[in-house]
Amino acid sequence: MLLSVLGWCVPELEAVTRAGYDMDSFKKAAERIWNLERFFNLKAGLTAADDTLPKRLLEEPFATFYMKALVPKDILMLDIWRSVIPFVGLQLIGLILVMVFPQIALWLPNILFK
Repeated sequence: MLLSVLGWCVPELEAVTRAGYDMDSFKKAAERIWNLERFFNLKAGLTAADDTLPKRLLEEPFATFYMKALVPKDILMLDIWRSVIPFVGLQLIGLILVMVFPQIALWLPNILFK
């Protein structure tokens, strides 16, 4: 399911690597990466209980609470959240632009690998 959702990135991956990727080879590469990660974790002694995201990623959105500890006491948490909104908005605009116009992200690799 997830790989079929990520199918939009196959042409971009092919454009960057020129390795002959299609959806089947993309799925095979993803499966190999997944299996290699599992193998490494087993060799390192990790179990399924260890297979989770770090606690800081699950509990602290945008590290704003870390920022709260760094700023003066008179700055409210609401001020920090308001200052994060434009940054997140710009990130979303950039992401949408690259998805709609992949040439934006591919022009440098095309110049370097000609």
